[in-house]
Amino acid sequence: MNRYLEKIAEDLIKPSHRGLLHKKLGIPEGEEIPRSTLLRAKAHALKTGDHKLMEEVNFALNFGHKKS
Repeated sequence: MNRYLEKIAEDLIKPSHRGLLHKKLGIPEGEEIPRSTLLRAKAHALKTGDHKLMEEVNFALNFGHKKS
């Protein structure tokens, strides 16, 4: 990820919330979350109506991954 975007993401994510998406998805912190996993989580959040998970996944998709 671009260092500029990393800095913005650091400012936007509360310290107490860092790593929560990794924990929810069962992926160790420090490892990148695969785009396919994020898309599956997004579909699950839509199906179940989990708005918080949807926000976290959308943030990760927008700030953490290339659109490839």
